[in-house]
Amino acid sequence: MNNKDLLIKLVDVIPNWKHYLTNKQIEAIQVILSFPTYELAAKKLNITVSSLKSRLYGKNKELGALKRLIRASSFLQEDIFVLSRMKLLFNIMINDTDFMSKLSDEQIQYSKQLLRLKSISKMATHFKVNQKEVIDKLIGTNKDSILEILYNEIDKKIS
Repeated sequence: MNNKDLLIKLVDVIPNWKHYLTNKQIEAIQVILSFPTYELAAKKLNITVSSLKSRLYGKNKELGALKRLIRASSFLQEDIFVLSRMKLLFNIMINDTDFMSKLSDEQIQYSKQLLRLKSISKMATHFKVNQKEVIDKLIGTNKDSILEILYNEIDKKIS
């Protein structure tokens, strides 16, 4: 897949893709989508092909639209991963009324605050830690996260 195809694909799959770009980058993408060649698109924008490609793909330390959208897609993938694991954790907590008996005192405190605050950022403020630490304690992939402990308990019941 070439850069132009990748750019088109990212525009297609990233909701609110314009949010991540400059106005000139948005304009360049909209025009390139309407014209089959860089030359025609550049002519429409009244800029050089080099300037158009710079807006789309970057130059030197300046981020082009493609790199910005690649970064945005990786953030979105991380968000989807976190959201799906949080949803799983909430489902387990709701369906297992005795879930706290399987946790340490610290994990019980985190569980109670999650149910009370329903916000990772508010929990981070409450516990005076960063959000990554809260995420790791709740849904991290290590064996000590609340999700992993509860998930392993479910596995034991099924086996």
